[in-house]
Amino acid sequence: MSVQPVIQVTAVGSSPVLCAGLASLLAGYDDLRVVAVGVTSDQSPSVETDVTVIGLAGLDLATATRIVCRSRARPDTKLVAVIDRVNDMLLSWVVDARVDACLNLETVGTHDLVYAVRAVMAGQTIIPTELLSGLRERGHAMAPGRTLTPRQRDVLALLAQGHSNKSIAAHLGIEVGTVRMYVSVILAKLGVTNRTEAAALTVQQGLLT
Repeated sequence: MSVQPVIQVTAVGSSPVLCAGLASLLAGYDDLRVVAVGVTSDQSPSVETDVTVIGLAGLDLATATRIVCRSRARPDTKLVAVIDRVNDMLLSWVVDARVDACLNLETVGTHDLVYAVRAVMAGQTIIPTELLSGLRERGHAMAPGRTLTPRQRDVLALLAQGHSNKSIAAHLGIEVGTVRMYVSVILAKLGVTNRTEAAALTVQQGLLT
């Protein structure tokens, strides 16, 4: 019988309490092992990690970016962000930082975090619907396309031309999982439910002109 690989996880956050809380949610699973816990990226030990769980509560984006850069020193390390607020700037940062999964600190439970860690190791990308709902509401309140970042506009332009996620990734030099996350955020901001509606809205309202 084959032995299931153990996923090595590092928990990083803005305070010892947050880090300990994230680590405790991952304890007690045969396929998960928390190998390092750090209040900042500088304080977390340099160990081989499969998944870095980043608690963004109380962290400014500059510090969060430093954590991501340190984690990306090993290119195949996956990133799971746990956020305490939902706004366009933060979710845009999550996408631009190529985070593999994003969870809400207010609602995340043991099952959610464990599932996310296992899922990103399997190549999946996760943004819960509850996090996208805020963007969808803002999209309806403002003119469609007004809240898109330059990179999101690049993705939308290729999507509107009929490119697949794989093709968009090749054109922009990013990973397919990153494209999937961009597309999810774009659909939410435009207030549509699928790629076809996004493409039609882009053409009908000249969102990229």
